[in-house]
Amino acid sequence: MKKDIIVLCFGVGLAISSGAQAGDCNITFATNSRLNTRLVENGFQFAGFERACAKLKAANAGVVIYSTSTVLQSRSIGWAVVVVKDLATGLAEGRYYGTETITNAEAGVDVADRLSYDAAMEAMAGLNYDAALQDLKAKLDVHGKK
Repeated sequence: MKKDIIVLCFGVGLAISSGAQAGDCNITFATNSRLNTRLVENGFQFAGFERACAKLKAANAGVVIYSTSTVLQSRSIGWAVVVVKDLATGLAEGRYYGTETITNAEAGVDVADRLSYDAAMEAMAGLNYDAALQDLKAKLDVHGKK
């Protein structure tokens, strides 16, 4: 199921802040322009999207997706790490994160970019949202932000 993407650019194009919707749920995220291109094409497609979206919405949080893709030694590699971020303050929580690396014997930039997207979706599916959001709330409480 393809999710619609709403794109809002900021900075010099190195980071993209966007939202992906499913019904009335929207995940706000920040990522690089290469991954954002794949997200615009494919939307968020991972097991547990609705559950993750509801948890993030309830916590007024989004995600930051760090990703890269490369071709190295005739192999395509895609990698991603996902952390939660408070939308009001911008504070991100890094103690709990989702991560994935995927490789493929087919060497090519397009293949590597697809693998980076796939890795991001796996990282989103694997993130422990309860623990990450609880830790983010604790950090916000310590800093007097909530």
